[in-house]
Amino acid sequence: MSQFEREAEAALDRLSENAEVVMMRYRLAEPAGIDFVTRSSERILGYRPEEFYADPTLGPRIVHPDDRERLEEECARDPEMPFVGRAVRKDGTVCWVERRQIVVRGEDGEPEYLEATLRDVDADVRARAVAESDRPALTPRQREILMLLSAGASTDQIASDLYISKETVRNHVRQILLSLSVHSRLAAVAKARTLGLVADG
Repeated sequence: MSQFEREAEAALDRLSENAEVVMMRYRLAEPAGIDFVTRSSERILGYRPEEFYADPTLGPRIVHPDDRERLEEECARDPEMPFVGRAVRKDGTVCWVERRQIVVRGEDGEPEYLEATLRDVDADVRARAVAESDRPALTPRQREILMLLSAGASTDQIASDLYISKETVRNHVRQILLSLSVHSRLAAVAKARTLGLVADG
């Protein structure tokens, strides 16, 4: 191996170790198993590449038991469909990962490999969960009225559109203001847009 090749291999090794994703290639032909895993697997999942090479079942086994059936069903339906689920690290902790993969076919058109990336999306999933928990609990009717308010509808217009009394509209609006912790319809619409409860504009 030339000096250039050694330096290129060392650079690739460093990039692999510090990558934000785990890249792997799974051989479908018997004996099936993993041909390649980036060194980032140890930082992200806790397992060294050598552990994946030694145990062909390790990849499926790191999928959280509650997500395995869903993964199998989605893989059977479309192996190239992105999948977001939980993985169990070597230390037993659970993290959310996004798996994207492609099927590599041979000259005869038959699948030979699966090439996949696993990205740690734990922070993203947990942030979304927190955002969802911060959303006020509004009834379907209140959401409907909020949408009409955001479109500039008056109490009379809302009552007419929804075939309810004006007093019922006012009661719903009062509950919306309480739920959003605001004191005016304008402020309710602004906050609802910030929270993604109604579309902008």
